[in-house]
Amino acid sequence: MATISSESNTSDSEASSWYDVSSSEDDEEVGNLSTNEPAIESHNDENTMALTGHSISRSTSAVEATQSNSSNSINSPETETATLKEFHAFSRFPPELQEMVFKLALPVSGPLLLKFEIYVDEVPALISENKETGEKHYSDTDFTVTTFAFSAKSPPLLPLLLACHTSNEAVSSGGYERIAVSFPDNNNRQHNYALKRKPHLNIEYLTLPPPQRNHTWMRPAKDILVIYAEDFVMLHKHGGSMNLSNITHLAVQNLLGKKARTRNLWKWVFVAAEMHCPTLKKLSLLVGIDVTDNDYDDEGTVEEDTHNIIVDVDGKFYQLDFHDESDDQRSVKDGERFGIEELFMSNKRAVELRDTSSVLAEYLSENIGNEAKAMYWKNVKVLPGFRARPNHMENATKIMGVDAWVPQDANGQLMCRPKEGSGS
Repeated sequence: MATISSESNTSDSEASSWYDVSSSEDDEEVGNLSTNEPAIESHNDENTMALTGHSISRSTSAVEATQSNSSNSINSPETETATLKEFHAFSRFPPELQEMVFKLALPVSGPLLLKFEIYVDEVPALISENKETGEKHYSDTDFTVTTFAFSAKSPPLLPLLLACHTSNEAVSSGGYERIAVSFPDNNNRQHNYALKRKPHLNIEYLTLPPPQRNHTWMRPAKDILVIYAEDFVMLHKHGGSMNLSNITHLAVQNLLGKKARTRNLWKWVFVAAEMHCPTLKKLSLLVGIDVTDNDYDDEGTVEEDTHNIIVDVDGKFYQLDFHDESDDQRSVKDGERFGIEELFMSNKRAVELRDTSSVLAEYLSENIGNEAKAMYWKNVKVLPGFRARPNHMENATKIMGVDAWVPQDANGQLMCRPKEGSGS
């Protein structure tokens, strides 16, 4: 069966000498970035409610005493509603038992997408104007960098963060951490690769209003963080950061189409990982078109799309029992079986996978003699992969970017094609 996946001392200045992209390519690369409407969330609400929520348990006895002394034995609807929200019976449990219950309620999560974008817009500044002829001269070195974030929500986890002090502690002790994006700004440029490379640039950093969801909650030791490769590299180049110090499995999605730019992008991902992910154990380089990207225009889809998995492209991947995915509603039983040659008939996927599989070796050969890099990647497993979406009603998994279904067994494991002579 195919494998399913439910800070170094490298400096920015050192990295800048390795993978410089020409100015025209940089401009083309950043100019194609698009912006979407940001999702809205107030993290202050989480903090405030979590910190004040512990008063629920402490106020329970006082509320009950007041109710027992009341001459009116029939509660009004308002009183009944307040009573339900105060968890009277639950608050009598010992704190240890309360925390145990909350821990049992922690959701099981898989790959979590934290989507953010950095859009670079060239805004030439007016240098001079000839009053007689009206001719204007502009600078070509001024840029405006606009940032925004948009992450998948975790509805099952949010109530536990807000319910009370004990539930909030259960989340923290359950291994969850708040993974957030810190965008570059006009006051923090000391790690800005773009400015080090071209110190004459006049860059203004903006963040789109209103307040945005620039974070997600996950368990770094168990869960997989999914981010887009180009935006991850742009964040690194412009001096932004993410708190990835405890991340063990990072999945990076490539949306570029050109081979040369893709290989260069992967190498920048390696540089950024060395800088920001000291505990990384596995790096998934996700290939193929991200067919879910358009779905994220709908915030409801973002909240529901939390059951994706990542399928590694290893030796066992080519033994999977692929079926035709001509219709999303079509079952595996009715689908036509694909041989691996048919599946990669276009040759484009095969070339993309081959290039992605070899790019780390090329990166290390270009930095031969750098023991820190060699040691870092010796401890990190790097594999190409595809995002996939299980359909438990059909006992099948749709592998995005391959246009095929693969049946799964009762344990959710992807099934391999039966060997010849063993029957279908």
